[in-house]
Amino acid sequence: MDYYLATHTFHSDEKKKEFLKRIKGRTNDTWVDRMNDPQNPFHEKARVIQIFIGEADFFFCNWYAESEQTIIDKLDSLGAGEFVITMAVKIKHPIADTNEIKQMLTNLK
Repeated sequence: MDYYLATHTFHSDEKKKEFLKRIKGRTNDTWVDRMNDPQNPFHEKARVIQIFIGEADFFFCNWYAESEQTIIDKLDSLGAGEFVITMAVKIKHPIADTNEIKQMLTNLK
């Protein structure tokens, strides 16, 4: 498996509003538990590491997966394909400021 950076964009403004309403108030643990549920048939093939979402038309996720298609298949299995189009590109590995990551971890909700 490899690391991927996925870019997601909404099918429409209406789908964006519906999606943001659906996820409002979702905690870090809820995101991770839902996205990486071991019962999902794609669990062993694609796992999300980080999600970067705000109010913009695009959002991003860092994945550990077999392929771009496996990421798309997993998102479809979770119902996300109804809301977004996804493009995922293989990256060598994440590069991170570990001190900043430690700080970010203390702020997870």
